[in-house]
Amino acid sequence: MPVTVTGPDQKTYQFPDGTDKAAAISYFKKKGIGAVANPTPSTQPGFVQRLGEATGVPTSRKELEAAKPTFTDALLGPAGMAGKAIYGYGKNLVNEGKIAAKSGDTDSYAPEARFLLRGVLGPVGGTGIANAGTDIKSGNVRGAGGDVLGSLINAFLLKKGATPAAEGSANKLAFAAGKDTAAPIRNTLSDLRKTASSGPKPQSLDDFLSVVSNASKNMSKEVANALGPIAHTQIIPTSISQRIKALITPNMAQTIDGQRDMARINNAAAEFQKPWTLGELDAERAEINQRLNPFYNKSEGNQYAALVNRNTAIDKAIADTIRDTIYPRMDLAAGKPQGYFRALKQRQGDLMDLHSSLKSEAARLKDSTARIQGGPRLSRENVSLHASPTGAPRAALYGLLDAIKKPNPLAVANKRVAQGFSRGNRPARFVTDTLPFRQTLFPQSEETK
Repeated sequence: MPVTVTGPDQKTYQFPDGTDKAAAISYFKKKGIGAVANPTPSTQPGFVQRLGEATGVPTSRKELEAAKPTFTDALLGPAGMAGKAIYGYGKNLVNEGKIAAKSGDTDSYAPEARFLLRGVLGPVGGTGIANAGTDIKSGNVRGAGGDVLGSLINAFLLKKGATPAAEGSANKLAFAAGKDTAAPIRNTLSDLRKTASSGPKPQSLDDFLSVVSNASKNMSKEVANALGPIAHTQIIPTSISQRIKALITPNMAQTIDGQRDMARINNAAAEFQKPWTLGELDAERAEINQRLNPFYNKSEGNQYAALVNRNTAIDKAIADTIRDTIYPRMDLAAGKPQGYFRALKQRQGDLMDLHSSLKSEAARLKDSTARIQGGPRLSRENVSLHASPTGAPRAALYGLLDAIKKPNPLAVANKRVAQGFSRGNRPARFVTDTLPFRQTLFPQSEETK
């Protein structure tokens, strides 16, 4: 009698009487009848299993046991767990590379795509996307639902946990800091974020002031560290002397005032025809900058007009040339790219301007809020009387919401500071940051391989 055998594809095959199991397997191999192409519903991964695979959450005892730290992991601590995760990622990468190298064993899509999704991007959500393609093609609707939902959860948590875009953060901080602060905040946002990240998240204007102050102090330390090793280097700064003498114009010799200006210029130039240390030059630059602060705060047109003052012109020539002399040497000494310390000092100037503006705005908002909170709830500003068309008096409430709940402009500004320094939702960031680690701790189901 013929022998009936169920093949790997779940179809029924008949063989001649006497056919053994080995012969049937040999037949299936020759005919290319391999793994189940369309598994029955009972063998297909379900919604929960696929959701867990996409989000890195164990859904079976086997996966849970694999995710538990071993005694060795406990001894090695975080380093041991990290090593285990790295080993799991490398092992999966090798396995997927082998599968991709075999023609015909690619889940019906390009080997390169499989290797990218299941191998390279597997620990960061690629598995869910790859599973979705496989499940949709095989008609596994429940499994595909888990794949899609898991991928959407990963995307949502990634967005919630991400640091806000620079432009949005700068705008919120500028709203809190007040008028004319947008430009300095944009120019120094990376410095502000870096400083803020080293401590508790700023929650108020006072916290914002501390961040600005600490960022400027950090820059001063970096400058001091770069200048320190070369501070005692002695030079004769003839370039400064020449820059000062360049202020002399031919017409000066024709007038008494001009001759006086020439003498003043030549005297200033003579001061830089002798040895100076780089440290002394930097101290001179800092002192001159204090004198030039009113000049730097002027508009470009007004600065041009202010240079008619010979003392201002001399000071600016000295300060500019000292910067040209010192900063390149500091870049070289600290191993920084050319122009690094010039740009750093410019940003520090922005921080100083921001600190001044922010301090004034904080004082203004505190005063305004105190007067609002201390004032009467109902006053002439929000209650008035007027005559109706019939001549009868009628009361009108203006700013009714203000009467119910008093405005608090300081609280509004503080809220914008917290939003501007947001580091993303902490729980969401924890989940997304640990996804690669969790994905490599427990094996995937055989159906996904």
